[in-house]
Amino acid sequence: MADTIASPLLQSILNRLNSFCLSFGDGDEMLTRLQSAVAAVKDLAAVAEQRFQMAEEIKGWLTEVKRVGHELDYLLDDYEQQLRKVMDQNLISRCFCFLTRNENRRPIEHVLGKLTTLASKGDWPLENNWRPDLFSRLNSGTSFVGLEPEIVGRDLDRDKIISLLLTKSEQDCQVVSIVGVGGVGKTSLARLVFNHEKVMRTFTFKYWVSLGNNHCVDVERIGEAICSQKFLRLDDLEDSVRRELRGKRFLIVLDNFWQEEMDLWIAVRKWFSVGSPGSAVLVTTRSTAAADSVGSMPLYYLQPLGRADCLDMFWKVALLPREVKEEKQDTELLQISKNLVANCKGLPLAVKILGALLPYNGEMDDWLSAAALAFLELQKYSFTSQILPVLHLSYDLLPSNLKQCFAYCSILPREFWIRKEKLMQLWTAEGFLQASGSSESLDDIAEDCFMKLSQCLYFEDIVRDDSGNISCRMHDLVYDFALTVNSTACSVMGTESFKNVSAELRHCSLVLESEPSVPLRYLSKTEDLQTLLLLSSKFDSIPDTIFSRLSHLRVLDFSQSGIRELPVTLGALKHLRYFDLSRTYIRKIPESISNLKYLQTLKLSDCFNLEELPKTVPQLTNLVNLSISSCCSLTYLPSGIGKLRLLKKLPTFVLGKRSDSAKLHELSGMDLEERLEIKNLENVTKEADARDAKLFEKVSLHSLVLSWGQNGCMNAQMLAKILENLSPPHNLRYFCLKGYRGSRFPTWMNQGLPNLLMISLINCSCQELPPLGQLPFLKVLYLKAMPEVRTIGHEFYGNGVVRGFPCLEQLEMYDMPNLEGWKSIQMEKTEIFTVVGGSSGPLSHEAFPRLNKLVVKGCHRLTALPVFPNLISLALCDSNEMLLCSLVHLPLLSSLVVEKLKELESLTEYFKSSCSIEKLTLYDCDHLDYLFEGNHTFSSLKYLSILYCDRLMSLPSSLRLLTALQRFDVIECGQLTDISVLQSLCSLQELTIVGCPMLQSAPSGIHNLTNLQRLVIRGCPALQ
Repeated sequence: MADTIASPLLQSILNRLNSFCLSFGDGDEMLTRLQSAVAAVKDLAAVAEQRFQMAEEIKGWLTEVKRVGHELDYLLDDYEQQLRKVMDQNLISRCFCFLTRNENRRPIEHVLGKLTTLASKGDWPLENNWRPDLFSRLNSGTSFVGLEPEIVGRDLDRDKIISLLLTKSEQDCQVVSIVGVGGVGKTSLARLVFNHEKVMRTFTFKYWVSLGNNHCVDVERIGEAICSQKFLRLDDLEDSVRRELRGKRFLIVLDNFWQEEMDLWIAVRKWFSVGSPGSAVLVTTRSTAAADSVGSMPLYYLQPLGRADCLDMFWKVALLPREVKEEKQDTELLQISKNLVANCKGLPLAVKILGALLPYNGEMDDWLSAAALAFLELQKYSFTSQILPVLHLSYDLLPSNLKQCFAYCSILPREFWIRKEKLMQLWTAEGFLQASGSSESLDDIAEDCFMKLSQCLYFEDIVRDDSGNISCRMHDLVYDFALTVNSTACSVMGTESFKNVSAELRHCSLVLESEPSVPLRYLSKTEDLQTLLLLSSKFDSIPDTIFSRLSHLRVLDFSQSGIRELPVTLGALKHLRYFDLSRTYIRKIPESISNLKYLQTLKLSDCFNLEELPKTVPQLTNLVNLSISSCCSLTYLPSGIGKLRLLKKLPTFVLGKRSDSAKLHELSGMDLEERLEIKNLENVTKEADARDAKLFEKVSLHSLVLSWGQNGCMNAQMLAKILENLSPPHNLRYFCLKGYRGSRFPTWMNQGLPNLLMISLINCSCQELPPLGQLPFLKVLYLKAMPEVRTIGHEFYGNGVVRGFPCLEQLEMYDMPNLEGWKSIQMEKTEIFTVVGGSSGPLSHEAFPRLNKLVVKGCHRLTALPVFPNLISLALCDSNEMLLCSLVHLPLLSSLVVEKLKELESLTEYFKSSCSIEKLTLYDCDHLDYLFEGNHTFSSLKYLSILYCDRLMSLPSSLRLLTALQRFDVIECGQLTDISVLQSLCSLQELTIVGCPMLQSAPSGIHNLTNLQRLVIRGCPALQ
């Protein structure tokens, strides 16, 4: 069990003792004895903890080992701080025999005696035929992180469920329940149904509510999931749910429903009754009683997969070849696969985990040996649940540190979205990860742990957001297993469970919707608590004594709580490694934070009220991550911040005017990674200050933002010199320049950043744009608020070997009111070269050969665009109508947005013949009477949106010419009264009319729209 995994902790302690020897000398006899005892017990523990199933004697021994290990770890923290104080005072230069001094001897001797006794008792025999190394070899050659295994064998079930949902019913809302054992694939089947094309066409609105096997689900949770927000009062929630569902044909999935109380379903059923006829609810549950309580039609019992489908899924997940050259191997492969799959009892989750355990790495002999061993091991497990044998084998084969990392996930609530970066930081703070060599960083080790656990399919629904952040969840049964292996050390505590706190509890999260001061008082009795995650927004105050009672905390997370102030007793948390105050109302942090000498991560992102950091922050010499992004009230960083030599992540560096604020040159000694924004550069007045920052040396940065505020009064020439000396590293990928008032752009923007993928220039006063066209890999260019630029000339395209923006895909230009001209260039084919995939060669004889998206907004004087041969999407917003004349030079244009062109009456005059536009959006345009008159220019148009056209009273009669139109949206047109032309749009499949209060009647011939599949009308109170 993970409760009794002790060897990683002992390895961490051993590493610290070895470090003491290197730092303070190896002449300390007590230190030498400690090293030997810890090493001996660690080796014994590594053998004892291999199996989940173990004798009570071994379990008790490991529990005691872990307790003694923590005791020694706390002592080493204390002694190391005493050593630092002595050495800081220059009283001694090296520390021999420190641990044998009288005042320190007794606690260490006490622990040493315990370790010696434990070593004498722990003579555990090695298992025969136990080969975890064989499985490690298989996994070392494969990687399929983030790939969702294909759903196999459920097409017939899917079609039957869809048929049941679409069956006409006398009830207000059809209810269908999928019932089956855990791991049989109920949720996967529901997703197949939810995302099916036929379902998407039929149901206008769809909602997915994950209930997470919670036996105390309440109506608030369901309602908040439907409305995507929280409510303080039940009445407000009910009103919002009814408004959300009223008049809609919806599908709601209640996934993992366990509640059997009729009162809950009666309340929810009232909400669902306001929908339009044909609405449906799809329930997945393990409980027949729960399915009966919702009054669904005959239940759909989901059966286990057939053997052939299980075998097919296993081979796909394990990446096994369909044919093997040697006939003997081919026969053996088929037979062992069948034997293995038979142990899965038709449960897809078990099949997938087994396949992930045995990935094919190209060596069939290795695979067959591992498969045979897995088959023998599976016969040893005897559990009532069909899923546990496979999970137990997969878990037993993990290294000890990975067992801890997996089990630790049980500290988070069921169905909780886990942020990968945060989880890795927590693992590191807890001490689960140890570097095996000087070249291996803990970040790399944490990344490897996450990847290996993902390969085991312990995580699912792995998604990446627009910023590259990865999140995931655990399957319900995998989470149950994590709870089992960490039954006493980890706990998610609710409103009542805190009253029965176990003395062995070390990691805890509080999930409360009420003031958590009472639970905190109960927890304060647990002196060995190492982790406290507060998952409650109701928390706004901290008892003064809580920190002194929880002095062994290593992780403390108050993020997204309501706290406004921290007590001075914060300094009592001298073992703390991770402290998260993100998205709180905190204004200041006590200076006593300087006592947290082991703090590695301090997160303060989105603390909008934070005014300053403590002056003692530079004393946190172990700090690796100081996250202070989006702290808009923070006006400076404290002087001395450059002393934090281990700091790797500092997303924002704020320069201040105060004499005690950090200076730019303090960045010089920091080896920062990922991203950095330097704010308030107007406070830098000398070239030397900029040069001494040595930004060009920070090769681990991939994103840099240089920002000036509005209060600077320096002359343009000096600003240009300062920026020239802020040269970034050559391998930078993203660069942003804000508020720059210099006379020219720096020379390093010409050639010094060859690897840039994206550039943003915002509120800059230069008259000419830099030659960005010669950047070979630039994909995105964003220009905003550059009033001094009057012409985009030839210099913009570059003058080097690479010219003309060979890789640019997206260009956005905003608020350039004085821009009057944009010159084109023509070049020989040999003039434009790019480097893609390692090869060079000519691209095109025109500039912008790959540009597919262009946005022009607030450029009132610009009347013509250059040629963009491959442009697909164009948005012209609040600019000169003459820009539409350039449309004839855009042969591949398929999407056009026209916004705030007040005098626009017709589009057809801007095209010589039929165009390729398929999607057209008209936003805030007043005169649309003759929009499509004259010819069949827009015969290819499929999607049309008319938004916020306040003066539009009737839809243009020329709409009848749009014979290919499939989707039409009319939104917030306050004066619209006539939509009779709609009856002519026979090809229309989707129609949305929202926010048209003057509209009184639908077209009489709307029944002629025989292809219409989706109709949404909302916010039209006068419509009859």
